[in-house]
Amino acid sequence: CAQHPALRFEVREGNTYQLLDLLRAGAIELAVLRTPFADEGLTCHSLPPEPLCAVGLPGLLPLTGAAKQPLALQALAGLPLVYYRRFELLLQGEFRRAGLPLQPFCVVDDARTALGWAAAGVGVALVPQHAAAQFCKGTALVLAPLGAAGLVARVTIAARRAAPQSSAAKALAAGLCG
Repeated sequence: CAQHPALRFEVREGNTYQLLDLLRAGAIELAVLRTPFADEGLTCHSLPPEPLCAVGLPGLLPLTGAAKQPLALQALAGLPLVYYRRFELLLQGEFRRAGLPLQPFCVVDDARTALGWAAAGVGVALVPQHAAAQFCKGTALVLAPLGAAGLVARVTIAARRAAPQSSAAKALAAGLCG
């Protein structure tokens, strides 16, 4: 803020696809997004990957040992899985590679909705670790990272490749990406 005292900072909230629409339309200069998404025409800088996690109430989510141990996909077989629609192709691929059917109880349009269903005890949410950790604080929910290397998400800072960037946007992107 001290480097850009006249800067008007405005936050637009939405899911990745809503923010991509705003970014491509030129309504916003930068977007903080979560993979996967089509990145044509964008300059993207990703933060380190984070695993998807299984989140549920203790009686529903089978944990062996410490909750920090990766959970094998086999442990999810037969459970009422709730996940964000954007991860469906990733999940289908990993379950297929493990020789398991992917049988969702519910597919939703937001990770927070999946977590809400888990908190209500109706299913096991499959969501990115950071979202899970933030949501689970102060609740009875437990989480375990999934033990499938391909089930990861990344937070990505994106800008339109063909559009000039302000010095403030460049500084913000650099600060977010380290």
